[in-house]
Parts: sequence; C-alpha cells; structure tokens
Amino acid sequence: HRITNGDVLTNQWRMFKSLSDSVGDIFYGKPFSIQKVNRFDDDKLPSLFGEHAKRLLIADIRNSTESNHAKSYCNKAEAKFTAKHLEELLNCGCDAIAITPYKGQVAEIRSNLPKKYSDNVRTVDGFQGKEADFVLLSLVRSNNRTGSSRRWGFFRDPRRINVALSRAREGLIVISSINHIENTDWAQNEGQLSRFLESVRNQGKII
Repeated sequence: HRITNGDVLTNQWRMFKSLSDSVGDIFYGKPFSIQKVNRFDDDKLPSLFGEHAKRLLIADIRNSTESNHAKSYCNKAEAKFTAKHLEELLNCGCDAIAITPYKGQVAEIRSNLPKKYSDNVRTVDGFQGKEADFVLLSLVRSNNRTGSSRRWGFFRDPRRINVALSRAREGLIVISSINHIENTDWAQNEGQLSRFLESVRNQGKII
C-alpha cells in the first residue's frame, strides 16, 4: 500500500449488474468488471422482483415515522412491509435476509415474522462480510430534523452505506422514505443515498 498509494480491486463476483454498476460508480468512481453469473433468470425472479421485473428496487414508504425502541430506532410501517415480503421470499425457499442499521428495527421486524425466521433479520453491522441472494434493507429514519447528523445519525457514514447496499447477489429492495432522502442537507463527502436513489431511477424501479 505504501508503494502504490493503494489500489482498488476492479473485479467483483457478488452483485448483479445494476447494483454492481451503482455501487462501483458511487463508492469507487467507476463500475466494476463483473465476474458473477446470475442464479435466477430475469424472467424467473420471485416475489416483488418478479412482479416488477427488476432486481433493483426502492419501496417508498410514504408518511411513515420513526420511533424510539430500547435506546434505538424503529419504523413500524417499514417493519411490516419488510416482514411481509421477507416471509414471502423465505416461504418460496429463497435465500433472503432483511438488514437494517438499528437493533430496534431488527426487533420490530422480527415481531412481525414467524419465530422460525428470526435469524433472517440482522443489523447492517452484524451482516458485514456476508451476502444473500435477496436482501431487504430497511433504512428506518423518517423525521423532520435538519442536517444529516440529526436526520440520519450514524447511517450517514459512507462506509456503512456501502456495506448495506452491497450484500445482495440476485436482488435488492431498499425500504425507505424518498422524501426523507431527497430533503436531507448532506454534509461534504455524504449524499451517497441520494446518488443511489438516482441510480435506481435509471436502472431499477421505485414502487
């Protein structure tokens, strides 16, 4: 590293193309060279992915609000949506996981699921270094505060956002409030979520 000033690996074997291109552009300055072969054909995707014929989705949960949960945060509307579609994927035999930045939201999603699926809900930090075919990412935050630090808390960190977005092999649904993303006053070197939103508009679908 001292000799080269650092090199960025150009190949990746995990993510499907639209997600790979998005993560590459946002966090590394250019798309990756994709070595992955999809396990699911585009016309045989399960659940919401098949319904909307897209692997990259944002579910816009409008008028939802965050609340406190045991010194953490949860969002009941996002939790119900996430649990419903995670259970649908798991019932189909898919390798699927729900991840979220907050332990409070992990508990809220689990409360809407059969106990046998509890292990399929994890925090972003707890799932770092792991992967799944289908990932549902609940971002939780929805408030009227100003400034990214109060509006998003620790999840404004680009490294944590990178980890959260890059776990999926076959399909990714991000569950959030688009209004909350768009109306954040991002600090310097932040705003990756806004760029990701634009990427989904170009390469995926908002539902």
